[in-house]
Amino acid sequence: MPASDTPNPVAGRGQKKYMQFFHQNLRVLLATVSAEGSLSLRSMFQEAFPDALIQTYIFGSAAPGLPEHFDAQIILLEVPEATDMDVLVKMLKQIKKHIPVILFSQNEHDDITPATIQECAEWITLDYLSIETSTTASLKKIVRSNMEKIRLAGELQETTERYDLLTKATNNIVWDWELERRSAYWVGNGLKVILGYDVQEIVVNTDFWEENLHPEDRERVVNNLMQIFAAATSTNWEDEYRFRGKDGNYKIIYDRGFIIYNNGKAVRMIGSMEDITAKKMAQEASIASQKNYKSLFDNNPLATFIWDINNFEILEVNETAVEEYGYSREEFLQLSVLDLRPTADVPNFKVRLNLLKDAHNTKQEFTWTHINKSGEPMLMQVSSYGITYEGRPAVIALSKNITEKVALEKKLEAEKSLKQKQLAEAIVTAQEKERTEIGKELHDNVNQLLSASRLYIEAAKNDQDNGTGLLTQASGYIMNAIEEIRFLSKALNTPLINELGLCEAIENLAEELMVVNTTKIIVETNDFQEKELDENFKLTLFRIIQEQISNIMKHAHASEARILLQRTAEQIILIITDNGIGFDTQARRKGIGLSNINSRAGLYKGQLIISSEEGKGTSLHIEFPMTDILEQPAM
Repeated sequence: MPASDTPNPVAGRGQKKYMQFFHQNLRVLLATVSAEGSLSLRSMFQEAFPDALIQTYIFGSAAPGLPEHFDAQIILLEVPEATDMDVLVKMLKQIKKHIPVILFSQNEHDDITPATIQECAEWITLDYLSIETSTTASLKKIVRSNMEKIRLAGELQETTERYDLLTKATNNIVWDWELERRSAYWVGNGLKVILGYDVQEIVVNTDFWEENLHPEDRERVVNNLMQIFAAATSTNWEDEYRFRGKDGNYKIIYDRGFIIYNNGKAVRMIGSMEDITAKKMAQEASIASQKNYKSLFDNNPLATFIWDINNFEILEVNETAVEEYGYSREEFLQLSVLDLRPTADVPNFKVRLNLLKDAHNTKQEFTWTHINKSGEPMLMQVSSYGITYEGRPAVIALSKNITEKVALEKKLEAEKSLKQKQLAEAIVTAQEKERTEIGKELHDNVNQLLSASRLYIEAAKNDQDNGTGLLTQASGYIMNAIEEIRFLSKALNTPLINELGLCEAIENLAEELMVVNTTKIIVETNDFQEKELDENFKLTLFRIIQEQISNIMKHAHASEARILLQRTAEQIILIITDNGIGFDTQARRKGIGLSNINSRAGLYKGQLIISSEEGKGTSLHIEFPMTDILEQPAM
C-alpha cells in the first residue's frame, strides 16, 4: 500500500488533534553503532518526515549508554552485535517509560528473538524494524502509531491529574459502585476530612456502607434506593442521611449518584458524598433564630407591620396590630399601608418613603394619622426600618398609639394657655383700670387745681391790694397740679370700646391722628361683626392698631395708611398697610413696637406676618383663630 494511503490510527474529531500534535517539531534520537550504518535509516526517516529534528548518537563499548541529556519523542536504537547485547539492555533501562523505542538492524537479526523483545517490552514501549525489509510506509506507520500512543497517554495523564485535583479540591468523597459485586471504590480528600480515614482511596463493600448508616436513617435510605433500582426508570438518585465516621461520630451527608443500567438492571452507580453537617446546623440555628424573632414579633406590645416597600402590600402583622386596628390578620393581608391612611396624607407618605429607600436599615420615625376598621382616626408614632423579608425589599414598622397621650398633652397645653391668657387678661384689665383711674384723676383733681389757679390769677389782676396773696395761692395750686401731673405722666386712658364699639373706636383714633398728622388713614371694617367677641380681645386688637399706626407716623414717612378688619367663620383677620419707605425685615431692629404687637397677638394665638421692602412700604398681617376670642358664657 502506498504511504499516502496508509490509514491513520485515529479518526473523526481526534484526527485534527492528532495531526496538529504529530507535525509540531517531531524530535528523534538516532542511536547507532556507527555513523555509516545509520545513513540508510536516517535517509528513510527524512523521506517519511521531512520536518523531523534528528539527533545522532554513536554508542558502543567505549560509550555503553545514552547521552546524559537528550530531548526526543522517539528513540531509534540500532541493535548491536551479540557480544554487546548487555549494552542494549542497559540503554533500554535508561529510557523513560513514556518514550517509545524502535529497534532496528541492517538485516534480519538472528540474535533478537521475540523473547528478548518481550523481556524489554515489560517496562518500555518497544517496536522492531529491519532496514533490509522495511519501507518508508512501514516506518511512517510505526512512528505514527507510537506518537498517537504518546498523545493518548498524555491526555490520560492530564485527565487523571484533573480528576485527582477535583477530588482534592472538593473535600467530597467520589465513589464508583459496582452493584453486582456489591463493591465500591471511594476516593478523595473527603475520606479524611469527612470520615477521618487517613487515606485518599479505599475499596468498601455494600455492607460497610449500610452498617454505618444511622439506625434511624438506614431503612428509609436503603428502601428508597432499592425502589429506584427496581423501577429502573430513573438514572438519578439523591438522599440525605447520617453516616458514622471512624471516630464513631455521625456526619450529615448529602449523597447523589448516576445509575447505569444494563438491559433494565442497575449494574453500576457513580456519585459523590458531601458533608452538609455545618450547613444543616446553620439552617437549624437559622430556624431557631426565626422562631425567636417570630415570638418577639408576635408578642411585641407595639402594633407591628411588615410591608413591601415597592407595592405597599402588607406582608405580616402581629396580634397587637389586630387588636389595635380591629382587622383580622386575614383582612390585614388583603390591605396595603396606604389603606390605613387618610387620602390627604398619601402624597406626603410617599415622599417620606424615599428616606427609607435611601437609608436601608436606618431608623426613621414619624407621627402619622391612621384609620382603624371603624373609620376612627388614631395618632400613631411609627418607627420604621428597611429590611429584606422573604427575598423582598420591605419595611418593618412599629406603631405606638399616642392618641390619648397627645389629647392629654393638648388639654394640658390648653389649660396652660388658658391660665396664661387669664393672667394676661388680668394684667391688661389691671392696666386699663389703672389708666381709667389716671384719667379720672386728671379730670377730677388736676383739672380742678388748674381751674382754681386760673381764678386766683384773674382775681389778682383785679385786686391790687391782695394780689400778692392771691398769686401765692395760685402758685401753690399750680405746684400741686405739677406734682399730680408728674405722678400721672405718660398714663393713658382706656378707649371707650364698651360704649362706642371697636370699629367706632378705631375710626375715632384715625380721625384724631389725622388732625395732627398729614398721613391719610383709611379704615375698612366691611360691616365687621364684633358681637360675641371677648372685650379683652377687642381691647388687645385696638392696642395693636394703635401701636402700628404710631410706628407708621414715627418711622414710615407714609402719605397713606390702610386698616382692614375682617371676620370669617374660622378667624379674625387684621391687615395694616402703608406706602412708606419700608425696611429690611432681616435686619436687626431697635425699639419694642413690633415686639409688643407680637406679644399681644400671641395672647390669642394670633399668627403675625410682616412683609416689607425698602421703598415699597410695609404690610402687617395677623390671623386670630375664633376658638380663643369669643366671649365666654357666664357660669
